[in-house]
Amino acid sequence: MDNQCAIDCTFLADGTPCSDGSACTTGTCQAGSCVSVPIACGDGDPCTGEDYCVAVLGCRSAHPPLEHPLCTAPPGPLEPFVCYRSRPSKGSAPFGSLPGVPVVDRFGAGLVDVRKPQVLCMPADVAGDAPEAPSQPDVLAGHQLRLRSATPSAEPRVGVEVVNRFGAVHVNLKKADRLAVPTAVTTETPPSGPTPPDPDHLACYKVAPTPGAPKFVPVREVSVRDAFGTLTVDLRRPVRLCTPASVAGHDPSAPGHAL
Repeated sequence: MDNQCAIDCTFLADGTPCSDGSACTTGTCQAGSCVSVPIACGDGDPCTGEDYCVAVLGCRSAHPPLEHPLCTAPPGPLEPFVCYRSRPSKGSAPFGSLPGVPVVDRFGAGLVDVRKPQVLCMPADVAGDAPEAPSQPDVLAGHQLRLRSATPSAEPRVGVEVVNRFGAVHVNLKKADRLAVPTAVTTETPPSGPTPPDPDHLACYKVAPTPGAPKFVPVREVSVRDAFGTLTVDLRRPVRLCTPASVAGHDPSAPGHAL
């Protein structure tokens, strides 16, 4: 966003950069006023969808055209991910928070402030079931959220049944505290962007066991392999439920996607 530029053009020379507060425009002072023009959005990639602009975010791409033969998402459920706690590298620029981002998922809609990334989630091969997973480009960065406002949907938040390869459990949803975003990763030059088709954005809610329901049975010594290596982990209990979300109007169909 050009919010480092002058806003008031009074007494400034023509051609001085100025800002109207939108990431979708650039402006210059002309005759004492800030004159803004729209920026051009577009990456030329048919698999990233139609390009558009959001005032607080800048250029974005709509949901990829999955009917295109070169843009077809792989069949089946989302692969397992293993998530690592993360922090900025020494000397790197701090993450600039994004205020008032609209997020819609099956449990409701709200405005959130997207803050620093807290975890990096890598596609993983669990117990040898998906040996190709560690080479997949689909990576998610989990950003901290601060909820500004929320409107719940009619979807129940109490006694939600969650079933996966490790069993079934009933949970009660608490607040959303994390947003998982498709991310490109590199240890060298800055990456060019996630490789389409991207996985969904995911809104993640803290959860607690539903009182009276059977408890989750811990699973010991599970082998997990990702791009960083192989781990043996104990799974103790579910702590979050992540559900597909539409972020800033990106893919309005996402709230109806499978968990």
